Amino acid sequence: MFIRLFVFAILFGIVWFIVKLVMNAADGTVKCSRCDGKGYWYGARERERCDWCKGSGRLPKR
Repeated sequence: MFIRLFVFAILFGIVWFIVKLVMNAADGTVKCSRCDGKGYWYGARERERCDWCKGSGRLPKR
């Protein structure tokens, strides 16, 4: 019983990971190079919102 549940959880995780990869590739954006895709960066004072991507962490493909 537990082995089936464990195998199901692993398969579900693999399928979810593949779906996320395909969706990220198809959305037409790339990771922001200034904030490294986080949407913020640490400036002189504290955590500041990235102006290039406006906090989203993604930029349109060029």
